[in-house]
Amino acid sequence: MNRGEKVDVYVIGEFEVIEEYEGYVVAIIERTDDIENKLVVCKEKNKYSEEQIKVLIEFQERFFKTKIIMIK
Repeated sequence: MNRGEKVDVYVIGEFEVIEEYEGYVVAIIERTDDIENKLVVCKEKNKYSEEQIKVLIEFQERFFKTKIIMIK
């Protein structure tokens, strides 16, 4: 990833449409069969477990081989 390059982010724990968001990066979704990794962001650190994140992003990530890297 290069400086200034856009990164895809999953914002979890929000249920309204948002245009801007400030939160914590709580995980990185590493796609082992794709070149794009994703960030997982939410308002509170340590609110979601790895298993909960897996369930919340499954709607899209089921198409890829992924590894969830938790940020502490």
